[in-house]
Order: sequence, then structure tokens, then C-alpha cells
Amino acid sequence: MNAQHRILLSATAAFCLLQPVRAEDVTVTLDSNNGSSSFNVLDSSLGPRFKVQSDGKVGIGTGGSPLDKLEVAGDISMNVATNQAQGLYLRKGGAKYWSLFTAPWLNDDDLWLRRESDAGLGYGNINVMAFDRATGYIGIHTTTPEATLHVNGNLKVNGSITYNTPQTGYASVSAAAFHPSASSTGYNNDGTWIYPSVNNAWFYAGVSLPHGATVTSVEWNAVTAGEGDYARLRLVRRTLAGSAAYMAECYSQSGATAVLTDSTISNSTVDNSQYVYYLDMFLTAPSTLAHGGAAIITYTYPGP
Repeated sequence: MNAQHRILLSATAAFCLLQPVRAEDVTVTLDSNNGSSSFNVLDSSLGPRFKVQSDGKVGIGTGGSPLDKLEVAGDISMNVATNQAQGLYLRKGGAKYWSLFTAPWLNDDDLWLRRESDAGLGYGNINVMAFDRATGYIGIHTTTPEATLHVNGNLKVNGSITYNTPQTGYASVSAAAFHPSASSTGYNNDGTWIYPSVNNAWFYAGVSLPHGATVTSVEWNAVTAGEGDYARLRLVRRTLAGSAAYMAECYSQSGATAVLTDSTISNSTVDNSQYVYYLDMFLTAPSTLAHGGAAIITYTYPGP
């Protein structure tokens, strides 16, 4: 059995039954359809404004039957009273478990998500998240975020983090890090310069570069006395089986102290799963005729 009872709230009459509906009127109906009933508030076109079903579900502005305890089609506003906290509270058995609230004593009326202590589980209130109204920053376990996302505590990520713009990093290798290719090679290393005491001396230094980084340049400080004497530094990658390839080379035969740069990098992407990386330095003449110093490797990296 279907039945509908309608009350017309008119702009000119307080309560009228089944009066002609005008644009400014609102209609209230009580519907009964096959054992299910609802209370409805309709506009002049009989479009839904407010609906309460017999199963306790409430719809505001919904086109049909609400699917949840409260379904709202449109915006919801909450006006915070002066000197009073106001928010949404999730309760269980009458006790507060979670709250999303703002209050005049918060910084610039920020919004906080808080775990409440009312549940009697043996712990106190914890401000889990804070939303800073002035800056738009979000804080996790901090109510004063200082960045777009500020986490006070440990962070666990299942997956990768990628920077929107690759960051620049540097690997510096001092002269003190280099070792001769043979124990019989005579040299002096004061931490700033390597002075060989023999001709054609080789020195090596290991380099630690982040996996996935892209090498963009190698700089090296070197001294040569003139023609016939030269100094050379190479960045090398080598497989565990011993196959080596040069990535960059700095070369001096200028007869002066110079900072040499090579920005033409071969095999520039660092792959620590297959290769090891090191610098090799070659000095042709002893002592002050040719000596080498520190090196700086510049690279970019896409994430931490």
C-alpha cells in the first residue's frame, strides 16, 4: 500500500492542505511505501531538501534515499563560538576516541586531529595532526609545523621518494685519501698535495657515490712545471670482474697551479649494484715538477 500525506508551508498561509504550489513554497510529506516510511521536505519543484527514513538514515539535498546515517549533498559549515572549542568527536560507548577540532586558544584558529584519553585505555591525549591555517603546513605529532609536511618522529615509506627537482650533492676527496699503486713508490703527502719522488707515479682513492645519482662534473687541483711534464686525474668505474671504464678526465700540462674541470661525463649514472668507483691520479715528474691535490665530484640525485 502506498500513501502520501502532504503539508504545504505557504508564504501566505501558515498551514494549508493540498494548496496550489508556488515558487516560494516548501512542501512537507510523509510517505509510506510497502512498509517503509520517510519524512520529506521538498522545494517548489518537489526536489528534495531534507529526508528522514524509517531506518534512521538522514539525507540533506540528496536526490534519492540516503545511503548512510547522514548524507549531505553540498557544503557543511560550522560556526565556532567566541572563546569556545568546537569540532567533530568520534565516540564509542559515550567516550571520546578521536576529535577534529579548532579553538580560539590554538594558533590562528588552526585545526587539530587528536586522540582523546576518555576511552580509558591508559594513555593521554595526543595531538596526532595539526593543520596550520596561516601557512597551510601540516604537522604530524607536532602542532607547530615548519614545512609543508613536518613529521616529528620516525618515517616509514613502502616505496620510493622522488624529489620534484633533483638535488645537487658533492663528494670531496682530499689528497690525504690517495694511496700509491706500489709500496715502493716514493712520495710525500701533506694532506693538501701529493709530491712523488719518482717519475710516472700512480695513486688511487676510493669514491662513495649515491646509487642512482648522475655525475655532472669532476674538479681537480694540480700543478705541472711545463712542457713534457703533466698531471692527470680520472674518475673510473670498474666491475667486480675487473673491467674498467673512464667516466671523466682532468689533464694539466700548463706549467701552473690550476683547478681543472671535466663536465663531459661518460656512463654518468651511478650503479652501485654492478660497479665500484674510484679516482686514479698519474704524475709524470717528481716533487715540484708535477703534483696533485684534492678533487670534488658534483652529482645530482632524484631522492633520499
